[in-house]
Amino acid sequence: MGLLYALKSNNTQASDRWTLVMENPTTMVQCLRQSFGDSVKNVARYLYYSGIPFSTCITRQYLPSNVDSLPYRHLSLGWHAKNHRPTTADYAEYEEIVDILLHQPYGRAALLRGGIVWRLALLCLGRSEIDVTRGPSIDAPLLGKAWMLSDGSTMYDDYISEDEMDVICGVYRIATGVFFCFLLIHQNV
Repeated sequence: MGLLYALKSNNTQASDRWTLVMENPTTMVQCLRQSFGDSVKNVARYLYYSGIPFSTCITRQYLPSNVDSLPYRHLSLGWHAKNHRPTTADYAEYEEIVDILLHQPYGRAALLRGGIVWRLALLCLGRSEIDVTRGPSIDAPLLGKAWMLSDGSTMYDDYISEDEMDVICGVYRIATGVFFCFLLIHQNV
């Protein structure tokens, strides 16, 4: 992993204890050249409305202490036969699964992802900026992404996995009938 670039408001209120983090240095320079005022929320809104990826990270000290293990529901569009032709029922099922995924507390991460995933999440959720400016959900430490900082502390943010991005993008698997099996046999000689 490369460097992370972070912005934090000087006048932190209880409602915005998160830090805005970017992985792209060009995005950081772009943000620094803009006039966003004194709120990191303005920067987050700008990135969100532009479809530019970012994270809203929080340290454990600002997370509720009563976070328990959350049930994790694996969502996918499943496997289909080699000769399967998608139907309107398949599309309706896709919309339902995407809706379930994006309405999870951590589903807001799709809006922070940028690109096509951001665009498709907008179609489902609309342009509700409240989800991006309030910071990570309580799911972040358990289902999210963690970054270890040089001072030993850890920051967390909500995360959408590759499989979940496939669901949002409408990817399903086709059984081709061609399987390869690799068997490694270890013998003590």
